Order: sequence, then structure tokens, then C-alpha cells
Amino acid sequence: MSDFNGRVFHFVYNYWDYSGATQQAIKLSKGSEYEVVFINSQKNKVLFPSCNIDNEIKVIDIPTNLFFRIVYLFFVVSFKIKKNDICHFHGFHHLPLLITTFFNRLCFLKCTLEGVDDLKSLINRNPIFLNYILRNIKFINSLNKKILRINTESYSDGRKKLVIIPNGVEISESEKCISNTRNCFICVGAIVPRKNVKDVIQYYIDNYIGLGFPLYIIGPADPSMSEFNHEYYEECLELVGKHSDAIFMIGNQSKSQLYDYYKRAIAMLFFSHREGTPNVVLEAISFNCPVVYKRRDEVVSWILENIEFEDLFDDKFPSLKLLDRISSSGLLRRRALEFDIIKIKSITGKLYLDMMGELS
Repeated sequence: MSDFNGRVFHFVYNYWDYSGATQQAIKLSKGSEYEVVFINSQKNKVLFPSCNIDNEIKVIDIPTNLFFRIVYLFFVVSFKIKKNDICHFHGFHHLPLLITTFFNRLCFLKCTLEGVDDLKSLINRNPIFLNYILRNIKFINSLNKKILRINTESYSDGRKKLVIIPNGVEISESEKCISNTRNCFICVGAIVPRKNVKDVIQYYIDNYIGLGFPLYIIGPADPSMSEFNHEYYEECLELVGKHSDAIFMIGNQSKSQLYDYYKRAIAMLFFSHREGTPNVVLEAISFNCPVVYKRRDEVVSWILENIEFEDLFDDKFPSLKLLDRISSSGLLRRRALEFDIIKIKSITGKLYLDMMGELS
């Protein structure tokens, strides 16, 4: 990365709230040898642009009002972002993408979630000037093999632009004490319909509740989240309430607390309907915590490639003995090393340099 002499502008959503895609962008920027700036589109109303420093990261919140947003983005792109800077978009930021491609800036789009910003979904929505934007983006990160297949089928003219750079996990933070006594099950993620938490609860009740190991549901239930559904949340609460001695909703946890749960967990139950590269799965396997998941989940199957992943399908009802054997084998952690954030940073950095090479 020493040859990279530009800056990286990460365009993200909801920097100040719960966002897995934004957390990945922050991990990418940690310890960078180059200057990093975050351009943040916050769901909450932002009247005027503001600049803040968060753990040495410069974060610019752009206005939500359309007129002020356009004016400010034109100013930033034309006067602040230079031709040898990289604009890294974490998700489809329509207006910023249109303006940056108009000014011929180096743009890199990351598809963060199947059904939302994969190319098939974008083409079906057909936002204004979509074809122009796609023509002028340098690379498109499909994130996993499933989204790559969808993108390839939907945008055959741009196959040379399609790459896979998965999310990364901070392996160095999971090196200590990964062989703790395992005495619980966990479900990690926001309590929203897409994460399928209610089915996780029911699956635990049907298969594991009688074994004497509790289920901890870890994650936010914040009405300000765009995916939050109050009725669904109440249904989850009602189901938990019937088994309050065995199932516990404990909300968001600090990083160190969450890592302790990964170390303690017999397994993580993960039934999400749609994902990019789920951060919690990468984190879990870095602690040798098995992940029980849906047979149809191509993304988790891809993450667990070359492991006995078929034994972890939910319809196989993995036994405690099997889960302990998989955990003790160390295969999960070895697979997680393929997603080490240091490795992902290096791959991303080389792509930045490839983009800059087009200028010469």
C-alpha cells in the first residue's frame, strides 16, 4: 500500500447507528497508511453538513434535504475529491454515485446485500441514469459467489468489472482463550424479520431447550432502524416470554462481551433470509463456534467451504457431540483465516492501485 498516494472516501449509510456495512468500512480503514474520509448519509435528519472526528476517522455528515445535499456534494466532489482519490461506495448511493461519475472520479461500488443493491435488484428498480453510473464505475464488488452469479447474469456487458472481495474479520482480536467451556447457544443480529430471529427461537425450543443450555439473543431492537417491525418484535418477545428461564434477549453488547459469548457458545443459530457476507458468521467461526444454518443458504455454505458444513444444516439437527467435535477440530478458525481483515485490506489496496493505474 505504500505506492498508494491518494485518499479514500468511504461513502456509507448510518455511521452513527447500527450498520454492518459501515463497520466493515471502518475495519478497512483502521491503521491505513493513506488518508481516509467517511461521507455519511444518516437516516436521522441532518440540516447542515458537519465534520466530526471519531477515533481518528474524519466523518462528514451530508444534509438530508435534497437541494442542500446536491449543492454540498457538488462542492465536495469538485473541490475536495481529486482525480487520484478513490470513492469507495458501500451500497448504492444514488446521488453521490451520479455526481462522482459525472466528474470522472475513481468509483468502486460494493454490493452489500442481496435483494437490495445487487445489480438485478438495481436494474429492476431502474433509478435514473443507472446505466450511465454502471458504465463509469471502475469495479463492482459482488461480495460473495451468489451475488457474483446474480450480477453476472444481470450485467453481462460489465463482467470485467465484477470482483469478489468478502468482508473481513479481525482475527488478531480472537486469538486469546478460544477454547473456553461452551455452555450456551446464541443468536446474533438485529431483531428484524430479515434476520429470522423468531424461527431461531422456535428451532431452539423444538430441539435444544431440554438440554439445559440457555439461548442468548444478542442484538439491537431499535425502532429507528429502517428494518424494524414492531409487530414482529412483539411476536419474538411473546415467544421468549413463554420460556423466560431459558431464553434471554440481552440487546447490543460491547465487542469484548460479544466475543465472550462466541467463546462460550456451543453453536450460533443463524437463519437470516438475505446477507452479503455476514459479519457475525465470520466472527463466530474465528472463535471455533459452529454455525447452524438453513440448507438453502448459499452464502454461509460458501463461507464454510471445505468444512463438514452439511452436518450443520438446520434440518440435520446437529447434536451436542457433533457440534463439540467440529468446534474442537479447529477447522472453523482455519477457515476464518481466509477472511482475515489484514488479507482483505491487502486485496482491496491492490484494487485501489489498479484503479489508479488507469489514470497513467
